[in-house]
Amino acid sequence: MSSDSDLMEVVSAIEPGSTSVWLECPHCSADAQHQASAYKGPSDSGVFVIAPTVTYGVTCDACGKAFYFRPKALTNTSLLSDVGPSWCKFLPDVNRWAAELAALARADMQGEIEALVWPYRLGGDEYLSVDMKGVEGGDLSITFGVGGVESTEYDFDNLAGNTCFNVPDMTEALSMTVVLMEKLSATVVLHNRQR
Repeated sequence: MSSDSDLMEVVSAIEPGSTSVWLECPHCSADAQHQASAYKGPSDSGVFVIAPTVTYGVTCDACGKAFYFRPKALTNTSLLSDVGPSWCKFLPDVNRWAAELAALARADMQGEIEALVWPYRLGGDEYLSVDMKGVEGGDLSITFGVGGVESTEYDFDNLAGNTCFNVPDMTEALSMTVVLMEKLSATVVLHNRQR
């Protein structure tokens, strides 16, 4: 049995006053939402406390293994996923967005999901379109408006009614698409529309 000092730690940037956070388990990569109200002590106020000495013990519902969560303040440098040539660390909200949208998409589509992903320009602006369809029925299309915003507009309060999401750059749009496609186990085709 491992001691508390052997537990893995997940550090995640959150907005001050956050009442919940989506975390990826470092053991099995399962995503789950955690509520500050579930913790006694510093979070008695119902929000996660951001301080260098504050951590929260988490047990993954999927694999049953424990880890620590250490919140850090969201800053302008943490408004984008950390994606490089040989590494990738998505923002927690990217995982939350993909998990929630995948659940909505699964309700609308039957069977295996195929996705056509294609970029385009219109009126000087860039877009990324993701057209999904269930092999046995149903479809869902989303579009990323690229640029013009400093941080991604996830629109969590209206996720079911939204089909366009504004993101800071094409890397973030593609990163969000990758996470969504993984959660849907979708077959992806990169393509440009025919003339």
